[in-house]
Amino acid sequence: MAGLLSALVQIAVRHVNTGRKLSTELVELLEKVIHIYKGSQRAHPNQKQVLQMVTSKLLVPAIMFWGCTRTDKSDIQHLAKTLINIIQNGIFDKDHQVSFTMYLSTVCGEGESMAFYLKTIENLFSTISSILDGKYSLKLTSDRSMKLFTLAYLPYFFNGFIHHKCNSDNITAHRLFLYICSLIGVKLDDSDPCEQALDPALLGVITGLLRMAHEADIYHVANDNAAGGQQLQAYRTVLDVILRSDRCPAVYSCLQQLLYLNHMILEPRITEVLALCLLNPAQQCDVADKFLTELITTYGKLRQVPKWIEKVLVSVEQSKLTSWPGFPTFFCQR
Repeated sequence: MAGLLSALVQIAVRHVNTGRKLSTELVELLEKVIHIYKGSQRAHPNQKQVLQMVTSKLLVPAIMFWGCTRTDKSDIQHLAKTLINIIQNGIFDKDHQVSFTMYLSTVCGEGESMAFYLKTIENLFSTISSILDGKYSLKLTSDRSMKLFTLAYLPYFFNGFIHHKCNSDNITAHRLFLYICSLIGVKLDDSDPCEQALDPALLGVITGLLRMAHEADIYHVANDNAAGGQQLQAYRTVLDVILRSDRCPAVYSCLQQLLYLNHMILEPRITEVLALCLLNPAQQCDVADKFLTELITTYGKLRQVPKWIEKVLVSVEQSKLTSWPGFPTFFCQR
C-alpha cells in the first residue's frame, strides 16, 4: 500500500509541477488510498517497519507534494497536509520514543552508540540530510525547490516530535533542536561553532524551531540554570549567528522568539541588538517595530526601563552617528 501511495503522490507532483490540473479521478483515488493507508499504518503490529517504509517510500514524495501545494487553497493542499500528518504519526509513534532518546543522546555526544538498534532513526535523519544536500534519488523538482520545501518542513517535524509521544523530556527535545540546526549547517556546540551568516531561508528554520520551543515550553530557565545553562548557551550562540547575518525581516523574527524564551539570552549583546534595530534603514520594517515594542514591554514588566534607556544611549554613542532618525513610528505610539 505504501508503494501504491508513493506512486500516486509522484504522479500528482508531476501534474502540479507542469501546471496541469489533477483530474477528479486522480484526486478521488488519492483520497481513497490515503484513507486506507492511514488505517493500515495505525493497525500495523510492527511500528519499526512502518518507520522504515515511511522513510524509504513516502517521506520524499510527501515533502514534495506538501511543498509544491502550500500556496494552493484547493482540496489538493488539504490532501498534502493530510498525508504529511499521517507520515508524522508513523515517524513519531510512541514505540519509537526510546530509540529517539538514545539516538539524540548519542549524536549529541552524551550516550553510547547502539548502531544496529538505532538504524531506523539514523536512516530517517540520513534521508533528510540527503535531501538538503541534493543527494536524493527522486528528481521530480529542482534541488533548490526541494531543499526549500524541506527547510520549511523542519519546524513542523520538530513540532511533531514535541507533541507526539516520542518526546520523553525537555532535554531530548532540546537535543533535537540542536541536531536539526546541525543538519542545516548551524553548529551550536562549543567544539565547532557556526561562523557563517545565514540566508533568510535558514533564519526562517531557526525562527520556526524557536517558536515551537517557546510554545511547547521546553526551556525551563530555572532548571537549565541549575543544570549548568546548556540551553541558555545554545540560544546565545543562535544570537551570535543572527547578529552576523544580513539584515532582513527574518532576523527580527528570530530575535523576537529569543526574547520570548528568555530576555537574558539577549542581555550580553543588547546594545548590538538595539543598534541592529534602531540605527539602520530597515528600522521601518514592521517586524522590527514589533520586536522593539516587545522588548520595551519586557523591560517594563521587569521594572528595568532606566536600564533599557541606558542601553539605547550606549548603542547610539557606540555607533557614532551624525544623525539619528529616532524610534520607529509604531514603537513611538506605545
